[in-house]
Amino acid sequence: MPYSAVILEREGGHVTAELQLPVEDLAVASGLDLRTLPTADLPAATPAMRSYLSRHVHPTTDDKPWSVRFADFTIAGTGSYRELIVHAELTPPGGTSATEMTFGYDAIVHEVVTHTVLVSVQDKRVGEIRVDNRTMKVEPLTVAFPAERPWGLLAGAGAVAVLAVALRFRRRRFA
Repeated sequence: MPYSAVILEREGGHVTAELQLPVEDLAVASGLDLRTLPTADLPAATPAMRSYLSRHVHPTTDDKPWSVRFADFTIAGTGSYRELIVHAELTPPGGTSATEMTFGYDAIVHEVVTHTVLVSVQDKRVGEIRVDNRTMKVEPLTVAFPAERPWGLLAGAGAVAVLAVALRFRRRRFA
């Protein structure tokens, strides 16, 4: 895979993130060679991975940094292709909400200039992070999260249609 993926989801006052990083490019960019690392040995490499990612994941709001906590690390893949899967929790600074952030992220792309990071929010692709060939810089991506639905499933159009049919049936039945 010539790219990484970052999947973001807003959950109340914070954002969860799943980072999917190809270990080939990660080894080139970070010096962390996970290509042949047995899964059982992954916990020993976790501090170095956490340190590397801490230097390359920087969400902000109004130039105020969010806190980033990397929760777990796993390796997935088949055959010669392997990727590092990292789950993280991103929390905005006090007094700000988790509705929008400037996603400063340059893991792998800071060294592998042909690498691209695909960023999605709740299964919808919102942008790409890559090296700008003109400036050779990696610019952050502005990410806006959809508003939370106060009534859960009832806020969906399908549920509204079902509710309308149910109310029409109820009126007929009890009229």
